[in-house]
Amino acid sequence: MKAILGAGKKPTTTYNREVIDLGALAELTCISSIAAPEQTSRKNIIIEGDSEEQIATFITHLKTALI
Repeated sequence: MKAILGAGKKPTTTYNREVIDLGALAELTCISSIAAPEQTSRKNIIIEGDSEEQIATFITHLKTALI
């Protein structure tokens, strides 16, 4: 446990682009766009329990959501 907590206290070094001097490599990369999928509303389907019937219902809902 002591080693895990001590790992968070290790010093880190942050380099910026000028220090690393990527040269021509930096010119080859550019971000053209950042896109995220459209947000959808939740279905609010809650299936409680673990009987065979409830598992089958869950699988049915899962299959229809993935198709």
